[in-house]
Amino acid sequence: MAVGLAVLAFAAGCGSATSGASSGSASTTSTNSAAPVAVPADLRGKTLTVAVTVFSPFELYDADNKLAGADIDLYQALSTVLGVTLQPTVVDFDGIVPGIQSGRYQAASPLGDFVERQQVLDLVDYATGSSSLLVSGRSSYRPQDVSDLCGHSIGIEKGSAEVGVTGTLNTRCAAAGKRPIDMHLYPNVSAANLAVQSQRVDGVLTDSAPNGYTAKQSDGQFVNATLTGGSDIAGWGATFGIALAKNSPLTKPIEQALKELIASGTYGQIYRKWGISSNEIPAAKVTIDGSTAHQG
Repeated sequence: MAVGLAVLAFAAGCGSATSGASSGSASTTSTNSAAPVAVPADLRGKTLTVAVTVFSPFELYDADNKLAGADIDLYQALSTVLGVTLQPTVVDFDGIVPGIQSGRYQAASPLGDFVERQQVLDLVDYATGSSSLLVSGRSSYRPQDVSDLCGHSIGIEKGSAEVGVTGTLNTRCAAAGKRPIDMHLYPNVSAANLAVQSQRVDGVLTDSAPNGYTAKQSDGQFVNATLTGGSDIAGWGATFGIALAKNSPLTKPIEQALKELIASGTYGQIYRKWGISSNEIPAAKVTIDGSTAHQG
């Protein structure tokens, strides 16, 4: 994928593949040394549907318009260890939780592990993140602190924790006598990125991993602005979890399989491949509903 076109390829592709697009790319990650993990007998050999949203580099479209990314490689590795086929399909983010609850999807990622979500989902923690703002390389807007978002139009993925974060920030903006953030909701991060590119919004507030990856691949079209002052805001940054239905028979096997992939080195290999080693967590932190953070 040519560097200058990479971000455009997967961002533009997402708009026409909002629902039902599944992975067709082959994994290059070996799981030979990861021990197999038992799943309930009625699930062995089955194909299970995993909901994802384009959230590079966890999920993106490659030059052949096939799903790729760290989560796609991870699900292929998990499939090998579990003896089931975890088949990713792309959906809008705000459709993930109801889709899991209805049984349409058996798992989903990446979702922030928040106390509020733990009431209706099992979340197997598998990565960590932090928030940042993606801005246009053609713009002079270079925020450094969360207070610099006041008075600006900001794109946010519908249903994400950043919706609550923006509410908190607007309270702070008002207290400081500043104009509120003009929040624009989008079905996925790629759609929000296109809004920044066309300068319909000033920035996209989401996790630093997709923002950093997008900026790196964009040949200067985007800049990833890290922000101070947000660490005490509920929903700022997150522990990412693989989400399953509450008390799913797959929850414990996926927790164990993730630990096996970490022990075998496969997990680290995948994260290095996609340049997100800073998002890794050790096996001891792969837990079910392990976060005490609130969504905001």
